[in-house]
Amino acid sequence: MFDTWSAHTATYQGVIANNIGFSADRMCIQLFDAKTPANAATYKIYNNTCYRDNLNTGGDNMWGEINLAGTANGITWIITLSNNIAYQPLSVSTSGGGAVAAWVLGYSETGTLTNGTSGTQNIYLANNSSCHLTYCDSTFSAESNGASAADLGTNTYVNPTFTNTTDLLANQAGAPNCSSFTNVTACMGWNAVTSTLTTPSVISDLMPTSAYSAKGFQKPSTTCAANADYPTWLKGVVYLQASGTYPSITITETAGLVSKPCRL
Repeated sequence: MFDTWSAHTATYQGVIANNIGFSADRMCIQLFDAKTPANAATYKIYNNTCYRDNLNTGGDNMWGEINLAGTANGITWIITLSNNIAYQPLSVSTSGGGAVAAWVLGYSETGTLTNGTSGTQNIYLANNSSCHLTYCDSTFSAESNGASAADLGTNTYVNPTFTNTTDLLANQAGAPNCSSFTNVTACMGWNAVTSTLTTPSVISDLMPTSAYSAKGFQKPSTTCAANADYPTWLKGVVYLQASGTYPSITITETAGLVSKPCRL
């Protein structure tokens, strides 16, 4: 959640990319603002996979797997949503509230919202039978009460056909035991160093059909690649392992948690 950045006069860029969220009580991804800022911050939300969240929404009208919400007039958000997968198989939250894939509540056209576009469409799908807000796509998967239907963007409303959601919900929920793994990504099923995908696992269970392989979470690589969004101060996102005894101690840097740019 990026919460009320404008109250802290934030004008920089924030990125939520390459994450997996499932079976949470509330939203998978949430942006919220309640104050009109003097200068806008930039938000980039891409290549995230969200599945069957919002299990306890109640009646607060924030029901999206990906949820954009604001309560102030003239919010100057600059938001880009691209290549995400948000699939909500529930018709309603288990607590009785609504449940949709994408929700744009109170968005102001003072800012800029790019909600998918040709070539970088998000995949949105919800088991929803009616429209709760002013505008909805034809499947009622994405909803908006913004200034126009354009807030719905250009997206794809299909089932991403995840590999094994039965295993995901039956065997992968709850706190994992990662004690024997070098990093969280490996614990969740993908070892980038050996290019090995454990099946079943959280990552393997939520792989979409090959037609949508460029959407949603992307398996990290140990091969460096250009990434203009990567903050240089995160150069140390690795697993450092010490072996041996003093004074003959060896420090090994193990990659694979995330893909990093070159020369970091």
